[in-house]
Amino acid sequence: MSSVERSVRAREHRVAAQQPTGTASLLLGIAAVTLMGCPLLPAAASAWVRVVPAYFVLPTGICAVVSGTGALARMRDRTAADRHRARAGTALGVLTIVVPLVAIGWAFSMLGHA
Repeated sequence: MSSVERSVRAREHRVAAQQPTGTASLLLGIAAVTLMGCPLLPAAASAWVRVVPAYFVLPTGICAVVSGTGALARMRDRTAADRHRARAGTALGVLTIVVPLVAIGWAFSMLGHA
């Protein structure tokens, strides 16, 4: 590899490191997972702290998936782009969408057997 190629790759890596693509998706995914745990807080915590954040799990997860897929689509043609944050945010968003839906489906099936 010539010195010119090394300098071009180093510049591409610096440019990719400076672009915070996928960070919003990752933060939204982490927030959605955190909100999923709020109902599990001890009873000593206020009901507002335990119950109200549960209403924001699905919207936050959906926002994480939408922003992550949008970031991945924008990074499609860039070879030096770091896609890990967008993928992680999308995965966390999908997790926070699937888990409540499975829990609701399980609850309905149990109510049907009672």
